[in-house]
Amino acid sequence: MGSVAHWFHFSNLKATLPSSVARLTDELAKATNLSQDTLDFTYASLDSLSRYVDQLGGDAASQTMYDHLVAYIGEVIRLRTKGVWCVNASDPSTPYPYVAADLHAPIMPINVVWEQLDGLDPVDFRRAAADEVRSARAKGP
Repeated sequence: MGSVAHWFHFSNLKATLPSSVARLTDELAKATNLSQDTLDFTYASLDSLSRYVDQLGGDAASQTMYDHLVAYIGEVIRLRTKGVWCVNASDPSTPYPYVAADLHAPIMPINVVWEQLDGLDPVDFRRAAADEVRSARAKGP
């Protein structure tokens, strides 16, 4: 199962996620007990979120906060790249959100979350997000 199919299975919001980013990021701060100062939409904030998810466990995070993580990490990426949220509906059975930014191929916060929740290594959202942005930049528009 690929990243989009995995996320789609667990997502409650599916293609409507971009319109719920503000609510999801607020709920994430409350659920994790991380302050707004900590979850400030910077790459550094992803370290605190990584530690929280690492302690929670990938399976639990998949079941309880998948959309929240995609929204928060996507928003960090969107702000960093000056991008916008979009939805790819080329396959109507699994539409998915991504970030579109100048000089980048689609940037996939879903890939970042899936890779980190599915692995055995400690969660590192900062590294994975930076890698996703670099990869999208290298592929270009």
